[in-house]
Amino acid sequence: MITKYKLAKIICAFLPPIISQTIRNNIITISEGETLKLDFIKKSLTGSNFYGNTSDFHAFKFSIHGYFDWRNIILANKVLNYKVGDIIEVGANIGTETISFCDIAKKHGVKVYAFEPVSSNVQSLVLNKKQNRLQNLDIYSCLVSNKNGSDFFNLPSGNNSGSGYITQQNNSGNIKEYKVTTLDSEFKDEIISLISIDVEGFEYNVLKGAENLIQKNKPILVLEVNESYLKKRGHVELAELYAYLVNLNYYCYSINQIGIYEVDLNDFKVKSNKNWICVNKQDIALIKELNRSILLNAFNPLIGFNYLYL
Repeated sequence: MITKYKLAKIICAFLPPIISQTIRNNIITISEGETLKLDFIKKSLTGSNFYGNTSDFHAFKFSIHGYFDWRNIILANKVLNYKVGDIIEVGANIGTETISFCDIAKKHGVKVYAFEPVSSNVQSLVLNKKQNRLQNLDIYSCLVSNKNGSDFFNLPSGNNSGSGYITQQNNSGNIKEYKVTTLDSEFKDEIISLISIDVEGFEYNVLKGAENLIQKNKPILVLEVNESYLKKRGHVELAELYAYLVNLNYYCYSINQIGIYEVDLNDFKVKSNKNWICVNKQDIALIKELNRSILLNAFNPLIGFNYLYL
């Protein structure tokens, strides 16, 4: 398997993201990569190195490509070229996007605030902050929701470091109680340009706890939207989330392989991980630029930040 792993790294280094992950899967599967359990250092497409182990599937993908979710990085860079302000990342996981957010933020003299409750994931964030000397990164080891206090959290299972979620029951040995905060209580005077939220069905709760912050700053919002998780875990319907954003004067777009498309609830197809980017009406001119940036870079081998179509 080590030979297949090395081959995948060589070949995928020269392929655009729209096909590189498919080619990787044809050479070595995610489960094979996880089985290798290799420590690695991989340069991200924005410059910082990521320190990880292939036993986690997020890390395994990063070790091949130098990114996990390249679209979020492209979008963040475009947003900061347009809007001045810090980045908030809720659900930072092991930091595959965090380090690139920090590289992008550094160019503009702004900061990244990363929220992550799971101790092993926080350790990864701290390690990567230290090794890359990311002075513009603040790490918060807690949950984020619509109220302050504490809550139970179902810890990630297996090799998926990002699968944990808030739960109302403490009936399992895999559940732990954590401090809960709101973004409104943490940020009063900071200028925020982008909020990225990936919390396995509790995105609506995080937004409700950031309403003052959102109304004041009108940041670009990047949200993981999973209709099943929203309903079963967050106890909110997809239409309710959408209506809430519309009432805040946001336009919602689905992030797809080669662009962004306006969300149509009548034609919404559920996928395991579907990201939205939501733009306040005052920034509607940015939509075309965001779409263009994803389209161009989908066919661009992401071999380095200087080679991105920005």
